[in-house]
Amino acid sequence: MRTGIAAIACVAIGCGDNSRPPPDASMRPPPPPCVATFAGNFAETAELAPGCATVSLAGAFALALPSMVLATTDEISIDLDAAPTIGNYSSETVRTWSAQATLRHGSDVCIYLAGSSAVPPGSFTMAISEVDDARHTAHGTLVVQQNVLAGAETSCGAGTTEQVTVEF
Repeated sequence: MRTGIAAIACVAIGCGDNSRPPPDASMRPPPPPCVATFAGNFAETAELAPGCATVSLAGAFALALPSMVLATTDEISIDLDAAPTIGNYSSETVRTWSAQATLRHGSDVCIYLAGSSAVPPGSFTMAISEVDDARHTAHGTLVVQQNVLAGAETSCGAGTTEQVTVEF
């Protein structure tokens, strides 16, 4: 009988440690959409799905930016060498990175290229404001300066560089 009274008293006054389990990642609100703005050789603004910037615990940061103007995807990869953290990164502070899109018009090819092994290398700056380990995504801003490389007698447009700004 005493255990029954103790159980009723515990329910009435709320026994326990009052701790709650951590929120499930599926219960958090979705991140805002990503916005990519291309400027320089051509102009375009594209709204992408939320969580467009993926990250791994090993430090691999990746973006795939589809362009309707180019009818191709600008693939950006940055090796942060460790799990990503909130902070600033640049082409001068990481060892390996690349950004490339290839546009084909028949036999003509235009390459939008930058990276640690590209010549000329181009550049990037990135500010990560949040890392969501549960979703393997990051949020922040990335600005990439790519060079426009064209074959002989190929017209890739008026400019020689393309700047891509991404709010991710």
